[in-house]
Amino acid sequence: MPDRLNTNFAYIRLVSAFSENNLSVKISNNAGTSFCNSLYWNGLSYIYNTGTDAKMIFLHIPFRKNITDPERFFHQILMAIEHFYSQEMFDAHK
Repeated sequence: MPDRLNTNFAYIRLVSAFSENNLSVKISNNAGTSFCNSLYWNGLSYIYNTGTDAKMIFLHIPFRKNITDPERFFHQILMAIEHFYSQEMFDAHK
């Protein structure tokens, strides 16, 4: 098992979709020690070990108390994800 596992998810395009919807993103290359990061590592390990073509991404969303306008933030997230998937569908039909 390698010391580092990379996702095959098109995360750079997701970052772009978030940026276009005024959401700041920080990409982490460290699995860390928290439960969430452990869950992500185990998911990527499963994909690696089984050879499945599944795609996986983990997004850490700030606590609500750290979001000044939760409704606007939620709307921005939805718009970014819709934009990302509309691009994915477009690229799949090329």
